[in-house]
Amino acid sequence: SDKPCGETDTSCSECRHYTQPLADGKFRCVGICPEGTYPTEVDNLCLPCHSQCGSCRNASENSCIGCKPGFYLRSDTMTCIEFCPDKYYTDQKLRKCIRCKADCASCDTNSYICTSCPDGYAL
Repeated sequence: SDKPCGETDTSCSECRHYTQPLADGKFRCVGICPEGTYPTEVDNLCLPCHSQCGSCRNASENSCIGCKPGFYLRSDTMTCIEFCPDKYYTDQKLRKCIRCKADCASCDTNSYICTSCPDGYAL
């Protein structure tokens, strides 16, 4: 009879934890879904994240938890973008877009220090 398989088993019909589909139509059993994939709730498959997400909650572009190199996480929208928008600064270390705290058009790495102001305001 078919039995659930662990990570080292090769002749399985069902995985104990998660199933990662492979390109050749085969699959492998994994204890946790690898980076760049997310676990489905119903059938415990590890499916790919959106192309810009390094890690995610689901396939949507609005479910990124971390980003691939060259992209920055905007936490309020859960998206990965190449350039942080106005009113945000780029945190290179965390690879995130951090919102300016003050009413700035742009700010320095200290989110309270404005580097430019909205129209009608001055530094």
